[in-house]
Amino acid sequence: MKLDHLPPEELAVVKWQFGIYGHFFTALWKAIEFADEGNLMLLARAFPTEVNGYLQYTRQKGWWTRVKATLDIQE
Repeated sequence: MKLDHLPPEELAVVKWQFGIYGHFFTALWKAIEFADEGNLMLLARAFPTEVNGYLQYTRQKGWWTRVKATLDIQE
């Protein structure tokens, strides 16, 4: 899977969804998933790319489908 053409937020979500990250970022994504709105905004200060990717993934209808289509992934 070629990923170098993806914008940073898309790349972060792809790595999260396909388990490409190591231990630290796997733990970070767990924290992002479980964070309430206030803590999510605090995480965004240090990890804006990951949090913005998460927000797009969870709040923009069709976003993940479009990203997967860019990678030619069908489920």
